[in-house]
Amino acid sequence: IAIEAEEAAEERGLGLFIANSHRRHSKEEFYLSQFEQQRTRGILVTPVSPDLDVHRAVARRGTPVVLVDAVEPDDDFCAVAADDFHGGYLAVRHLIEQGRRSITIIGGPSHFRQVGRRLAGAEQAASETEGVTLTYVAPEEMSIQAGRATANDIAASGTLPDAIFAMNDLLAVGVLQALVMARGIRVPEDVALVGYDDIDFCQDAVVPITSIRQPSAEMGRQAVQLLDDEILEGSAHTHRWVLLKPELMARQSSGAS
Repeated sequence: IAIEAEEAAEERGLGLFIANSHRRHSKEEFYLSQFEQQRTRGILVTPVSPDLDVHRAVARRGTPVVLVDAVEPDDDFCAVAADDFHGGYLAVRHLIEQGRRSITIIGGPSHFRQVGRRLAGAEQAASETEGVTLTYVAPEEMSIQAGRATANDIAASGTLPDAIFAMNDLLAVGVLQALVMARGIRVPEDVALVGYDDIDFCQDAVVPITSIRQPSAEMGRQAVQLLDDEILEGSAHTHRWVLLKPELMARQSSGAS
């Protein structure tokens, strides 16, 4: 997202400065204050929490703020986001179409708002087909190590699902390592697997991983376009909410190819 935003900004004669909140609200507020004091033309921000009072205050004082990857629209801001509900729906719908009926979903911490939207989409897909059961597991982090540990726990329970939907690709890689390399469980013959984000490693894994591709490049470009429009239009500007659709990238791990 940041790379494409930088390219789009450069095309408009703008520079892009990047700060990372590390998901800390206090750090996000600090950088918002710093950018405002430096009189930046505008700010793109992925909010840490639903509390946007500080962002609203910055915008009221004259610095346009555009929300990136925000979960819900807000009338006070332009925003661009990926449709995580649709992504979760695509993942489980695909597994159902491959004949899978017992599906374990590996999610993440509840404060990751995208996780809730993906789960809701997955539940919607499951509700449309009789006989589909979903089991939800939420590790404390969304890492390769967490995916490996969770898959080991699932395998040790003695009852394997016939499919796993991991809510990011790091989890999916850990699942693949635990099932195939450590336990000799076949993917996709015994357990189909779908990840999320479509990181580069998915295509090169020992079993290429089916994943939901985020429209990251388009998000970055759209965010800069929204910000530039607001800067140029001033008080005549009308805030817009842009919701982009993710895409299923079907590969061997789900039995699709």
